Amino acid sequence: MIPGRNVVEIYKIIKELIPDHEVDLKRDLEEYIYSLWNIAPENLYTGYSWTPFINILNYHIVEIMESWQEEIQQIISDRK
Repeated sequence: MIPGRNVVEIYKIIKELIPDHEVDLKRDLEEYIYSLWNIAPENLYTGYSWTPFINILNYHIVEIMESWQEEIQQIISDRK
């Protein structure tokens, strides 16, 4: 899905952009990333790890309306 990019490393970048009032989004992403603790490192770069991560973002960010959402979109799409 996003070849050559580690989902955990990208999470570390975007979690800093998410406002504190987005409690559910932060919680869901954190729980998902924590669930990857025992996964083979090479799978952190594949759709196996990326698809659920993107699904969480899509669930919580339905429409890009704020600057932090735009920044996350740019990072995910590798435009930043």
